[in-house]
Amino acid sequence: MGDVLISKAAAIDALKRAAYWQDAERKIAELPAVDAAPVVHGYWINHIDDLFPEDSMIECSECHEYTHLLPDDNYCPNCGAKMDGRETDE
Repeated sequence: MGDVLISKAAAIDALKRAAYWQDAERKIAELPAVDAAPVVHGYWINHIDDLFPEDSMIECSECHEYTHLLPDDNYCPNCGAKMDGRETDE
C-alpha cells in the first residue's frame, strides 16, 4: 500500500476503537484518504520600473508569471505557490 494521507483525528479515533494491534492496523487502513497536494513554496521577484512605478511588476519564482499584486500577497494567483520565501524541496 502506498503512502496515503488520512485525518489525524480519524486515526486517533480508530486506534481508540481497536482491541489489538492488527485490529488497529485494519481500522486505520479502512479510513478514507484526504484529497491533498504537496505545497509549492516560492518568493516574489520585484521588477521595479523607476520611470513609471505604477507599471512595476512582481514575478513568481516558481511559474515565472508576472502580476501587479502587492509583494505581501501570500499565494501566486497563477500557480498557487505559497509565497513564504522558502525554496521548494525537490
